[in-house]
Amino acid sequence: DTLHAAILPGWKGIYRGFLARLKYVVIDELHTYNGAFGAHVSLVLSRLLRICLVAKYTNSVQNLDIGKILFIACSATIGHAEDHFRLLCPVASEEKVTIVQATEDGSPCAAKHFFVWNPSLVDSSGNCIDRVTIAPGKNCAAMETKKGVKWGRRSVYKKRKIMDNMTRSVDATNDMTGLVQRTHAADETARILARLVKNRVRCIAFCKTRSLAEWVYERCVNILRSEESSKDLSSLVEIYRGGYTASIRRGIEARLFKNEILGVVGTSALELGVDIGGIHVTLHC
Repeated sequence: DTLHAAILPGWKGIYRGFLARLKYVVIDELHTYNGAFGAHVSLVLSRLLRICLVAKYTNSVQNLDIGKILFIACSATIGHAEDHFRLLCPVASEEKVTIVQATEDGSPCAAKHFFVWNPSLVDSSGNCIDRVTIAPGKNCAAMETKKGVKWGRRSVYKKRKIMDNMTRSVDATNDMTGLVQRTHAADETARILARLVKNRVRCIAFCKTRSLAEWVYERCVNILRSEESSKDLSSLVEIYRGGYTASIRRGIEARLFKNEILGVVGTSALELGVDIGGIHVTLHC
């Protein structure tokens, strides 16, 4: 909007010298420029290139470098980067487009570790059992054979060691009638977030929906308040989601930038210039 409504219409005035010296055009979040919006931006960029070339050749400044304008685009979530880039930017078909992969990034960064968390197994009372309990079908009788465990017409052959471990894990009190259950991923996210806050680790938990974000936030705060040693830390956890007023969101952002809070539970609304170097852990529920 600034290019189309302000800078380009007044290029013969105060912006003439700026456009004549323009060398780089940086486009962030390349993948968002698609559809009708992307087509409009593409036309604006083509107009920008034409006006810059005219400004360069008609500028009164001596020894002005008449070089090509370099277009640079950034995106972390795009499939066909070069095709999309050529459609958006005024780049000729014979011009070379260089794709810089994440593995070629030369900027300094610390090591990153990725973990997939499997929720704990629980019994009917919600207590962690750390083992699988086998639930046979209504008309299916389980019996142990020399080759494995046979369930009705279907046989599952296991090695003796695996079979022994499985049979020992069955609780003798339920006579193989327990159910295989796991805690909800949101509950596990809240527990991990609370543990990180207790250890003074700055973290952000991303949730897909507002209700899920509220759930994780409330459970995390309740866990922190349940212990005397971590009761005061509950005020260092905030929730950031759409629907809040601008003043509330700006306040949370300011506290996050100033390192005044340890944990934030957010949705996709938390798309701002966070200094990721100051965040040690991100959780994705």
